[in-house]
Amino acid sequence: MALRDIALARHCSRVLQPCNEKIQEIELSMRTVKRPLFFLILPCLFALEARAQKFEIDPYAGAFASGRVAHLFKVSPAGIYGVRAGVFTNNYFEFEGNFGYINKLELRGTLTKKKLYIWEGLATYNFPRFHHWYASFGLGGVTATVSQDSIDFWGAAIPSRDTYLSLSYGGGFKTFRKWGPVGYRADVRGRTLPNYNGFAFNWVEMTGGLTFAWGGR
Repeated sequence: MALRDIALARHCSRVLQPCNEKIQEIELSMRTVKRPLFFLILPCLFALEARAQKFEIDPYAGAFASGRVAHLFKVSPAGIYGVRAGVFTNNYFEFEGNFGYINKLELRGTLTKKKLYIWEGLATYNFPRFHHWYASFGLGGVTATVSQDSIDFWGAAIPSRDTYLSLSYGGGFKTFRKWGPVGYRADVRGRTLPNYNGFAFNWVEMTGGLTFAWGGR
């Protein structure tokens, strides 16, 4: 009986030997590919994390128009150029930074010409029921520099640079990924300088441009 059991065990060992060899090959293959597979999966994990936000950069151009300053001086219309960059915190709220440039602020009837540099942060709400429409409020500053010909004329009588508190409010319409990563945006915004040399200074900015978006929400 013992001899029969020994013979049966030897037979089973010979039958199972190819299976054992195959299992060893599979284990060796798994150990071989484990590290490269990890480095392949790791960038995907970072990509999924990056897609938790949506980012946009929006260059723009448009026009700036104002009423009278101090109820006396008319302001000549001028161009405005700039760029906005934003990040969504969820499907509706977004934080943006805005840098703009007005190439010429000219008060009619005076010899003073200035360039304006706008810098501000914006809190933006994108309406869920009105697709593509948004409203935003901005807080920042406007730095005004006097043109060189004004400095030559007035000399030290006027400062060459001033910075003023700025509040902005407005909204518009924008699309994302209309043509690949590119869409478009239109924005109408009011801006108030509460203390522009002792007076409140209000104007309107009408701009349009492209949106470059990436990431997912």
